[in-house]
Amino acid sequence: MLTFDRTKILGIGGFATVYEGIWGETKVAVKRISIEKAASNEPEVKALQMLDHRNVIKLFHVEEDLDFKIIALELCDASLDRLFLLEDDPKKYRGPMPPETEVLLQLATRVHSSNGISPSRYQATERAHPFGFYNPTSDDELYYFLNI
Repeated sequence: MLTFDRTKILGIGGFATVYEGIWGETKVAVKRISIEKAASNEPEVKALQMLDHRNVIKLFHVEEDLDFKIIALELCDASLDRLFLLEDDPKKYRGPMPPETEVLLQLATRVHSSNGISPSRYQATERAHPFGFYNPTSDDELYYFLNI
């Protein structure tokens, strides 16, 4: 069963609000999209259902009702905008990170495919990934994406 707390907002975008939640016994990020905007999110859901890769967050569950489509995703520790804050900022992320070169490579390869280049859209974890998912337009692009 999927539950989430509407007071624990992780992020707000143009199409969705992301909350902290629980799916079964797993903490997750819950992306809640109004049903009117859910069709534009369908490529993300289909791609995440197909992919199992270390650089891609995991999709655990999808459900919808008359008003919202709700997606349970792997919960990451922070967004990259928290990583690059000044050292004395209490919001600065200080948790584990992959080597800087790997983070920069992941970011560089996603900048061209992102809907916007905002550090708050990228996850600070072993999986650097925007909430707005990369939608490959061909099998060749998907192959390249998976072999980064």
